[in-house]
Amino acid sequence: MPLAGVITQQVRPGHPAIDISCVEGTPVRAAHDGTGSTRWSRDLGWTFTLNAPDGMQTIYAHLQRGGDAGAYSRGDVIGLCGNTGRLTTGAHLHFGSNRPERLAVLAAPIPLAPVEPRFAVPLVVLAPKP
Repeated sequence: MPLAGVITQQVRPGHPAIDISCVEGTPVRAAHDGTGSTRWSRDLGWTFTLNAPDGMQTIYAHLQRGGDAGAYSRGDVIGLCGNTGRLTTGAHLHFGSNRPERLAVLAAPIPLAPVEPRFAVPLVVLAPKP
């Protein structure tokens, strides 16, 4: 799962995503390898989009802050959970995909990677990248 938390919404018609409650500032991790970038959306707030080589795309929305454009590996921090955008109902991650049937597999536990300094928050312990 991109972050630990309670799943408050499942995939359903009109909602091709899983919503996961969070504490603002909690690191959000990539569910798969790919290239990604962050953009602002009026409805979804800061949204990080991660594109896999096989065409799968995942989005991580309502972020407090998203990662820079570049290559990411599964488990890398891609942003911080937040409460941004018009459609937020409180701090949570809107974890979506162009292949919503795969979200349950992508939400499996992710091995922890060190948190990069650009995402450091006071309660996060930093570790050097191997």
